[in-house]
Amino acid sequence: MFPRALRALLEGARTPPGREEGVVLSSYRANPPESDPQQTELREADALFSAAPQRYGAPHGRLLRAAPLPRLTQHLLESSKMGDGAFVPTFLSTFRAFARPHDVLRLLLARMEELGGLSGDPDTPAAAEAKRALAELLPRWLQDYPEDFGDAAAVGLAERLGAVLGPDAAVGQWLRELRDPTVPPDPPGDPYGDGDGDADPLEILSFQAQEVAEQLTLTEAELFLRLRPYECLGSLWSQRDKKGGHGGCPSVRATVRHFNRVAAAVVTSCLGGAGLRPPQRARLLEKWIRVAQECRALRNFSSLCAIISALQSNPIHRLRHSWGEISRDAQRSYEELSALCSEQNNFSASRRLLLGVVPYLGTFLRDLVMLDAAMKDEVEDGWINFEKRRKEFEVLAQLSALQSSCRSYRLQPQPHFQRWLWGLRVLPEGHSHTLSCAIEPPGPPPLSPRPPRPTLVITHCTDPLPPEVTPTVPWERPCPAALLGAPPRETPTLAQRPKWPSVSSLDAPPPPAAPPAPPPAPSLSPPRCHRRSASCGAALSPSGSDCRIVRVRMELHNGSLYKSILITSQEKTPAVVTKALEKHGQGGGSAPQFQLVQLLPDHRELPLPPSANVFYAMSGQSCDFALRPRGPQPQ
Repeated sequence: MFPRALRALLEGARTPPGREEGVVLSSYRANPPESDPQQTELREADALFSAAPQRYGAPHGRLLRAAPLPRLTQHLLESSKMGDGAFVPTFLSTFRAFARPHDVLRLLLARMEELGGLSGDPDTPAAAEAKRALAELLPRWLQDYPEDFGDAAAVGLAERLGAVLGPDAAVGQWLRELRDPTVPPDPPGDPYGDGDGDADPLEILSFQAQEVAEQLTLTEAELFLRLRPYECLGSLWSQRDKKGGHGGCPSVRATVRHFNRVAAAVVTSCLGGAGLRPPQRARLLEKWIRVAQECRALRNFSSLCAIISALQSNPIHRLRHSWGEISRDAQRSYEELSALCSEQNNFSASRRLLLGVVPYLGTFLRDLVMLDAAMKDEVEDGWINFEKRRKEFEVLAQLSALQSSCRSYRLQPQPHFQRWLWGLRVLPEGHSHTLSCAIEPPGPPPLSPRPPRPTLVITHCTDPLPPEVTPTVPWERPCPAALLGAPPRETPTLAQRPKWPSVSSLDAPPPPAAPPAPPPAPSLSPPRCHRRSASCGAALSPSGSDCRIVRVRMELHNGSLYKSILITSQEKTPAVVTKALEKHGQGGGSAPQFQLVQLLPDHRELPLPPSANVFYAMSGQSCDFALRPRGPQPQ
């Protein structure tokens, strides 16, 4: 099945010339003469593992593709001389997916002892070369990943390795700091409360939109600088909530928690004031749209996506009377920002923009989770697939580069806004829907075309749920209630009713007086949304069209990855199944072997027969589907 050279290598036989024991290498060296059959067969064996790309190492470098853990550790001390310059940073960024720091430190000690580096005898050439590599490796590890040395055992192993290098080595300074650590400052994000305070939701109108965006960016930048990129690895992030993973990926959790907090603030403030009329509530919607614009100007795409996802959530989107009162400029800005945050085709239209100074972390989490699912952790004979780790490192390197540019912000904290943000009461999803229905009772759907479906949704917030509260408007306060304007004494007709001022009037000097003009036609209501993960996304339905974007997953070995597909009113179930299989990288010819099932709330399901028109047969309660292999067909 395998060429003879590779088969001998896997069986532990004597390795051919040019191949090292316990390792698969790719080489850039000149091809041996074609007359050498053994070397020709060796090149065929290497081709089973992808050719080494130019971006790794020098043109004559030899790149390790797969090996057991001891051989990977040994390569840390020799990769530089072999031209594999990216091996050390790749290994340090990704090894936690297959090993513990203690294991790597012990293997390094064993390798140095094997080379004679722990004895008092003069160093051999191999030991001297290994010491030079260790003198570069260990300080880098201690400086970039001090959390790996958080216990006495790890510090002890590092001290033994440092002793190999001598008392004057640079590693001594880092070891002294590990023995006498300083207390790090508390991470930002929860300085004033846990979401059970009594802050006035309408006070958002007293802040300038630019001020709000700057304060959100300040916190997001601090959290992003504290982010440990390796915690975004799919193998770590996907296990965070499983048994034994409690408390894992803390820096990622902090970023997600702040995302949830911003989204919750948008929902709470837009539902505040049960007595507000639609023109007044429209000013709250416009305020947050303006804040989202300012976040985009600051290249804070994390807060931008949080705001847009909240405006697309179900309790807010259904306020069609309030949405109909926002200005045309606000409606146009909202549509542009929604398109920017769209997850259609894996954020292909906005991926470069979303990777801003403070990026939307969900883009990276999705890429790494999909990469983890697409590539095997091990190759033949249980060797670690290090080529997978190289590809993961390419994504992590982008995060590290963005962290460097994130230090350029020069923003000052405003405690008043932070106290308001963290003092807002977080509304449970059911309570939010109840308040929304109290503001605008359910009624017949509007005659306008179907509004677009959501392009982004909110990560479920796990904070304790506060008791119900119905905010009221303190009309006697000059701020923010006075900013809403006093209700008219008489109810004018639609043609006579003046347009309530937009939120932009709060962020700029008032314009010269002008005669009142009739209001523009009400705009379409915002997208509809159901809550899912912030890193997964939802569905989109183009306004006024007979098509819809739905999400389909395959219930095979990995049923958690969704793919978005476009369905039309002319397609029946087999065509949709074929399209979904092709999106998942499967052959469309196997469509008869799968059944399409719509996933509804409360764990309900709707199987779709082959004769069904999916566009009309699907329930409007969900846009999530699953492909399941059919059972054995009856004879």
